[in-house]
Amino acid sequence: RARLVSCTPKSPKEPDDACASEFFSRYGLLLFRRPLTDAELKARVNLARTMTKASSDFYTGLHYGLAELMQSPNFLFRKELAAPAGKAFTLEPYSRASRLSFLIWDTTPDKELLAAAETGELNSAAGLEKQINRLIASPRLDSGMRAFFSDMLELDTFDNVSKDALIYPNWGGAMAPSAREETLRSTVSLALHENGDMPDLMTTRKTFIK
Repeated sequence: RARLVSCTPKSPKEPDDACASEFFSRYGLLLFRRPLTDAELKARVNLARTMTKASSDFYTGLHYGLAELMQSPNFLFRKELAAPAGKAFTLEPYSRASRLSFLIWDTTPDKELLAAAETGELNSAAGLEKQINRLIASPRLDSGMRAFFSDMLELDTFDNVSKDALIYPNWGGAMAPSAREETLRSTVSLALHENGDMPDLMTTRKTFIK
């Protein structure tokens, strides 16, 4: 609790709107991948106050407010918004941060990427290049590449593959997950660590045994 809640309420049994507001602002940004609006923040603080009074426990109030954040469509779904850019439109900074992070890392943007969105750094070519280079240099890139190739090669369909037991007697329940993992490891290794290309992917005679 001391690590996850950055403020201490005046009383653990009474509402504390200031502490609750700090808590929901922090986690609302991470969960919604953008700052909460004033109305969104006020609604969570009000809910926390109500549940704290009902339970005589400040942290129970935070629990209900956080649960509501995690049930919101703004957390469960990615919504991209456009912003005017001269005579055209472009992604607003927080939407751009989410798109970059999910594309390269297959996960939500980290604090540094969200900070770049807040300051407007992502709106400039230099700032965008800086963040892309940082994301690509991260070990998290492996996870993003796995997700990309899993979608591209439709590896999620492996679980539905069936074989004639008379022709393929060794095919079993563990074969599909192993084949999927071997394919992903080989593909990511070629593309990310060996600077390979599509012909290499189609002709390589090396693989990983899982």
